[in-house]
Amino acid sequence: TLGSVDDGKSTLLARLLFDSGNLAKDILAAVEEQGEINFSKLAYLIDGLKEEREQGITIDVAYRYFNTEKRRYIVADAPGHEQYTANAVTAASSAQIAVLLLDVEKGLTTQSKRHLFVTSLMRVPHLIVVVNKMDLVNYQEEAFLRVVNEFKSFAKKLSLPEVRFIPASSLYGENIVKKSSVMEWYSGKSLLDTLDEIYIASDINLVDFRYAVQYVIKSNNHKRLYAGKILSGSIKKGDKIVVLPAKVESSVEEIIKRERDKVDIAFAPSVIKLQLKDELDISRGALLCRPQNCAEVLDSLEAMLVWLNRESELKKTKYYYFRCYSRETKCYIDNLYYQIDLSTLSRKETNTLAYNQIGRVSLQLYEPFPYDLFEHIKGTGSFILIDPDTSNTAACGVIIRRDLLRKEGQSLNVQRETLGVKLEERIKKIGYN
Repeated sequence: TLGSVDDGKSTLLARLLFDSGNLAKDILAAVEEQGEINFSKLAYLIDGLKEEREQGITIDVAYRYFNTEKRRYIVADAPGHEQYTANAVTAASSAQIAVLLLDVEKGLTTQSKRHLFVTSLMRVPHLIVVVNKMDLVNYQEEAFLRVVNEFKSFAKKLSLPEVRFIPASSLYGENIVKKSSVMEWYSGKSLLDTLDEIYIASDINLVDFRYAVQYVIKSNNHKRLYAGKILSGSIKKGDKIVVLPAKVESSVEEIIKRERDKVDIAFAPSVIKLQLKDELDISRGALLCRPQNCAEVLDSLEAMLVWLNRESELKKTKYYYFRCYSRETKCYIDNLYYQIDLSTLSRKETNTLAYNQIGRVSLQLYEPFPYDLFEHIKGTGSFILIDPDTSNTAACGVIIRRDLLRKEGQSLNVQRETLGVKLEERIKKIGYN
């Protein structure tokens, strides 16, 4: 759940959990002691941190769990204040559905625009816009449509999935779990029914096989097992694979789930162990793919970077640790192209990025590294940068472009230069090219 501060995210979550019968027993008992249920106070109890309760806001990403007859849900309730935009990035990075709340009276605020950009950047597959607090405008359709049109006008600048709009009142439970009877002009479904019916089976990439090795263990028959996670795609016994970046080939002999449960096929995002036909020198960070469908192995890339370090800003002269899936290497910021003004989505020149700021950069890696574009495979197209001085996460990023001008294995101090002499002039003057 995303949205500006005081748009009602915690109240919506409280109403959703209560009306669906998923509220934790200790919270329910605390509410029942007060007699009549006050959903504003219930939202107060939903916030987990002491500081959140004292200020009446959400600071950290609050995770809540609930079930329906159709699905199991993990709700990441992201904070609404500007200074916690990085927390919203954390919530959106693993989300399948984003629920963006808008106050019907305020419309699209600056922070709502930030969260909308984050949703687009993280390629969240589904987006629901809940126009909340409809009770304040007497549930008028005109007020709802005004916010919808404002949203559509701004969203033209972004790459967003299909958007569903729902008018609601979290405080009174209108269109949250059950369809509202006071907004007869609305022909759609409630929020919970919409969540239950969104088709998510196609969200996982089951075509491009990527398997990140976490660690290597010895089996009882003294053969090596490569434990890890299928980031995308699927794998069957007998399938041929190639190990990157070494580019050695083999085939799958056994697939093991849990302890000793052998299967013939496994799909993303399963955690499994693989036994290969050949004894290969594979270690943590190796990436297994199909021979005809591999990740690129390059030492440079372009990315959208979200700076997460509160203590220090981005420094182009400093090296960072680049960690993508289970693999890690050193890198440095080769170029900082621009920073995104999240209020207007305009680009502005800058020499650094501070906490919560987002910009486009190019990275130079210290060795060839297997990766994909984020829009194709999230697991091999997203990364974090680690500050070597503190071991803290400095930034997270998504890969948006490969630097194909730099060939694999080329030295880092070899740069491409544009010459003023055209090819035709060279041939005419020297006689060769």
